[in-house]
Amino acid sequence: MHKIVNPQQTRLFDPFDSVLTEKTRKRLLDGWSGVFRHVILELMPVDTIAGYFNPAMGRPTKELYSMAGLLLIMEFMNWTKEEALDAYRFHLDIQYALNLENETDKTKTVMPESACSQCEFFEQCPVEKIKGQYALEHTSKQRRRAGRRREQDTEVFRERYKTRGGIEGTNSALKRKTGLGQLRVRGRPAVFHAIYLKIAGWNILRASVCAKIRESVYARANMATFWLNFAFLRMTIAVETVRMDLKRRFLLPCREFEKFSTLSLAA
Repeated sequence: MHKIVNPQQTRLFDPFDSVLTEKTRKRLLDGWSGVFRHVILELMPVDTIAGYFNPAMGRPTKELYSMAGLLLIMEFMNWTKEEALDAYRFHLDIQYALNLENETDKTKTVMPESACSQCEFFEQCPVEKIKGQYALEHTSKQRRRAGRRREQDTEVFRERYKTRGGIEGTNSALKRKTGLGQLRVRGRPAVFHAIYLKIAGWNILRASVCAKIRESVYARANMATFWLNFAFLRMTIAVETVRMDLKRRFLLPCREFEKFSTLSLAA
């Protein structure tokens, strides 16, 4: 999910009003920071950068105009990555040039009693009554978080997130059940081989809880038992046949010989 704040968009409340004096603002406007914020920043190739992020899913990015501008400033200032991050966090002139919102700066919204008393969400609203009016202090971070939570409660977001939720659940289960997150081998061939076997094992585990697979297993097991019993029956029949054949070939001649011997003695 990408976050874009157009530098050409006029803000109702400038977050730098509470921290900049008139002289300080004039100095920033007369220097390179003013030129960068009001002329250069809007020319950053944000549309190209945004193409690498999903517009609706995933964790929101940092504001893309400011990120592209920071890369440009880092190069012409010859900063390292650490120096650029420090400037992004702590240098007021860089924050002004990149049109950043001050996360600690609070906005106070004041509404008349007539508007709040008729609101259907008045009981859940965190506003405070002050001198006949209702006021609410909030930061830009709190506003963005509340907006994301409202979006997450919609059916459209759940439908879009359903696929990713399934994928993340599978990855989490793989790590917990098969130890995929902490392999005991090193090197690309060995790692790929271990991942392949673990995923194959996971598929076997998932197949064992599938109703259709269980039905197939039961059917094949019953068929194997049938053929085993059939083979045993055939073996029994074959043994009995051999026994009868031996009896016919050897025992009957012996009995005839004994009968002949008895007749000879009688004569």
